[in-house]
Amino acid sequence: MKNKIPAITVIVPIYNVSPYLKQCLDSLIAQTFDNFEVIGIDDGSSDSSGAIFAKYLHDSRFKLYFNYENQGLPSARNVGIVNSKGQYLYFLDSDDWIGPQALEQLYEVAQEDKVDIVIGGLIKYYDETGKLKIAENHARLMNAPKSGIDIRTDPNLFWSVISANKLIKSDFIKHQGLYFKQTPRRYEDMATYKWYLCGAKVTTLDVITYFYRQRCLSNGQTSIMQDKSMDAFIDKILAFDDILRFTKNKGLLLTDLDPMHSQLAMMNLPRALTWIYKDVFTKNKDDLFGLQKFILANRQLLSLFNNSYIHNLPVKVKEIAGYILESDPRVCVDRCVKAYS
Repeated sequence: MKNKIPAITVIVPIYNVSPYLKQCLDSLIAQTFDNFEVIGIDDGSSDSSGAIFAKYLHDSRFKLYFNYENQGLPSARNVGIVNSKGQYLYFLDSDDWIGPQALEQLYEVAQEDKVDIVIGGLIKYYDETGKLKIAENHARLMNAPKSGIDIRTDPNLFWSVISANKLIKSDFIKHQGLYFKQTPRRYEDMATYKWYLCGAKVTTLDVITYFYRQRCLSNGQTSIMQDKSMDAFIDKILAFDDILRFTKNKGLLLTDLDPMHSQLAMMNLPRALTWIYKDVFTKNKDDLFGLQKFILANRQLLSLFNNSYIHNLPVKVKEIAGYILESDPRVCVDRCVKAYS
């Protein structure tokens, strides 16, 4: 690809993924489409991940950048976006891999349909069993592929809340400043809601292009999405808050196009708070400092809504929301823990 402007920039954030990285990068070498560049961002790895990627640098399409301290997936992806040269962006997580025709299939459809985003089919691979399974939210789109849709014509798009199986016009991201927010460091894929809210035209495919690894729970290696720590719960609330404020700025809060309240959305807020509050106040009841931080994050989130909204929340969520909004954080901790005891 000497002196040739790449059609696609593949962005691969890297952090302590030495057991998986070779499979990921080999899947790029195996592509039937060759007009792409690969930007790897070693985000402060303490294992041999950087050295593994370096073995691919003899191929001029591969470039490696470093964050010398771990800054999180959003920061790493932004490094890739800023340094990208491709007409399209493709986010590939370094423990996953893609089919050999993935980039060719996505690019051909993007060119033909003249859309901002092409969503390929995604299938989960379970490390522990070696089994493959298509998740319900991805099956919804794969079972009925469509061309040139947006959230106004098909709100089912809200079921696709992952950035890693999408080919995206680079200018769509850069011209609207739709970079990944640096904090929270988890749940960065909810940024896909922002893409939809900004009017992205989308084509969905029924062909599997992306293999999404679910790491084995028994060997201590878990993914961010499987993290049930207090910090993870706080980050989830902060991610909800960010999306809802973005939605409000678009004038769409509490409308059918609000991704956190549409019945077609994967992350419906009242449903999510039902299980989050229960988990936090039963499984983390002794973490006083963490619970106070969690309460303050929720107070910021709930301040977006009026009393009528709070009143119509599920019964237990409404009770907890009342404590959060009205009590000193230390008093609120006691009340919320007792509510679930």
